[in-house]
This record gives sequence, C-alpha cells and structure tokens, in this order.
Amino acid sequence: MSGNLDRMVIDRAAKWGASLVGFADVEHNEVEMVVELKNQGWKRAVVMAQQLSRGIVDTITDRPTALYAGHYALVNQKLDILALEVASFLQDLGWRALPVPASAVVSEETLSSYLSHRAVAAAAGLGWIGKNQLLITPEYGPRVRLVTVLTDAPLKAGSPIKERCGKCTRCIDACPVKAIKDTDLALRDREAHLNVHECNQHLWDWQGELGYRVCGVCMRVCPHGQ
Repeated sequence: MSGNLDRMVIDRAAKWGASLVGFADVEHNEVEMVVELKNQGWKRAVVMAQQLSRGIVDTITDRPTALYAGHYALVNQKLDILALEVASFLQDLGWRALPVPASAVVSEETLSSYLSHRAVAAAAGLGWIGKNQLLITPEYGPRVRLVTVLTDAPLKAGSPIKERCGKCTRCIDACPVKAIKDTDLALRDREAHLNVHECNQHLWDWQGELGYRVCGVCMRVCPHGQ
C-alpha cells in the first residue's frame, strides 16, 4: 500500500505543478517547527520544489530586480495552492494533513518560519544545504522555492545526499553585505554559516522599492544552478 500511496502522491503533485517531490521522516529527524506544529502526531512531510524561471533569475546581478520580486511572490502563491491540493488529496484518502505556507516569518527575533522547508527537503534527499544556506538540488541548483505538507500517511522517507559545494566560494564572494561565512558545512547551526540579521537588513533595504524582502544574488551565482 505504501508504494502505491507514494506513487499516487508524487504523480498528483507533479500533475499540479511540482518540479520535485520528496518525503521526509519528521518523527525521528530533528526538524525545527513552531510549537503549534509539534507533538501533533506528524510522521512524514511531503516537500515539493518549484523551479524558478532561469530567464528571470539571470536578470539578477549585484542586486535583486523587480522581475525577480514579482516572480518570487507568484511562485510562493503557486506553492501554497499546490500544498493545499496535496493536503486535500491525503485527507480524502483518510490521512491527516497540514499544509505549511511557503513563505512566512513568524518570529522577527529569530527570523524563522513555521518550519524549515530547506531542512525538510534535505532530509528527504532533494538536495543539500549549501554555504549560502539554500537548498541546492542536483537538477536545478538553488533556483527553487519550497513548500511542505505534514501528514501521518505512511510514506517512504528519502535519505540525505552528500553535499557538493566543495571549495567553491562564489556565493560567499558575491554576497553584497558579506553575510555568508566560509565555514565547515558539517556545522549544523545556521548562525555558524550566515549572519541572518545582516542578510535580513539587506532584504529590508530593498523591500520599499520591490515590495518584498528578496535578494537572490547568492542563488544567481551558484554554479549548480547554471
């Protein structure tokens, strides 16, 4: 039954627009969540990636662009609809499911969301967390946005894959505010790799002009996306 269910979810998600689909074990893996999502009996996460437009991402140079800001917002909306569709599909089959918004800051102090979609995607084996703290996929590099559906459905969880950043420092060198630190990727603490508040202040600087807190420079220069 599990194999059939896995295939059904993957096929439906792809039909509704997902570029990549994976399943993560959130019962035994340590995935950061807000307190409202913890201890609710969630066993698996369906994590889905939507690839970004290469043409639009390529307009980014040393700063974000209005084209990218609009695209970012549109893809997030599409992902939220995708998560709702997948959650409804699982519910119709008798399983519990909760769609987690693609982009939402629930704590300005820690600049964290309901959960880390990147951590879930890495646990599912869709990619690895790079030096820029973005998920980097073999297929699209970091040029993806993510969304997650928590569920108790018995989906077969994937396994993490080995990081492939090596000695590359393009994202570190390109960061406009030098927020990315050249540290060992084996370190799990986000703060060890990224000055989150420096990065966020840079995003705030562009919000008035673009309407969204976006940058995209470190994503644009990553060779895995090119």
